[in-house]
Amino acid sequence: MGIEKRKSPSGYFELSSPELTAIDLLIYYRQCGGVAAVVPVLEELIELMDGVRLARMIGVDIHTAPVQRLGFILDVVLGEGELGAAVMSVLEKRDYFHIPLVPGVKNGNCPIDSKWKINVNADLEDEL
Repeated sequence: MGIEKRKSPSGYFELSSPELTAIDLLIYYRQCGGVAAVVPVLEELIELMDGVRLARMIGVDIHTAPVQRLGFILDVVLGEGELGAAVMSVLEKRDYFHIPLVPGVKNGNCPIDSKWKINVNADLEDEL
């Protein structure tokens, strides 16, 4: 699931789907340069993403925290309510708790997004 088969002149090759790539970016955010570095890439991927495929992808063996962050970024930061709703449809079936948007950064008196249960301890909109 999440791997697409594509044809090229030299044969077939496998490629990560946009939905799998999106969740992988949030799972491996440290290796990608941090959560802020992921936002512009997600902005490019949203044109290729499908809400049904996304919900199916994150509903299987994906930890909750990256799913929360993905939903928050899609919905609040990038304004993609439809994709955000697809993520929320999966989260509603889980127990999920407050987490920092950017792990390792002090939360202090940061605002809390009650829908996504995200402590908004960074301004990712500056990254756009």
